[in-house]
Amino acid sequence: MRTLTKITGVLGIIAFFSLIGIVGRFESTYTMHGVIASPSTVQDDRGHLWGYDTNLQVGSDVMITFDNNNTDTIIYDDKVIDVK
Repeated sequence: MRTLTKITGVLGIIAFFSLIGIVGRFESTYTMHGVIASPSTVQDDRGHLWGYDTNLQVGSDVMITFDNNNTDTIIYDDKVIDVK
């Protein structure tokens, strides 16, 4: 009985750490179409303006890559990480 309790405890610990490892693997980036609004601002399809320095021509259509800071429903803490 004592051995069974130890095995159960070890399996529980393994499951816990496996779950922690899985949580860290979820994608935290997404892309969206946008347009260069100024040399230091990009506007996404939702109409939100984001600060991002670029040498692309104003008015150019772009693809914006965001990091959502692991908050899927709150966009105001998202960060522009790339504009192409």
